[in-house]
Amino acid sequence: MDYKEEMLIKAGAFEEMTYTAGWKHIKEYISNKIADFTNRAIGEGFKDMNEYNAYRGEVVGLQNLLAEVTITLEHLKKFRDEESKSPSTE
Repeated sequence: MDYKEEMLIKAGAFEEMTYTAGWKHIKEYISNKIADFTNRAIGEGFKDMNEYNAYRGEVVGLQNLLAEVTITLEHLKKFRDEESKSPSTE
């Protein structure tokens, strides 16, 4: 299996996942974590840099997860758009 096939399988799985209630909850969780971090950084602050860095690392990791899914789905859409424009080989 080549890289393109692997990416299409992964993108298809991500796409299927985004239709579930579980994905909605994951996105809400990530949004809430980001908002909590931002509000805390602006408001009450953190005890020390270790606490800040730990929380920041968690938020960055969650943002990276969300970005991975989003970017993969964008590639899938682009692939499908290109496929629909290419002439049929039948």
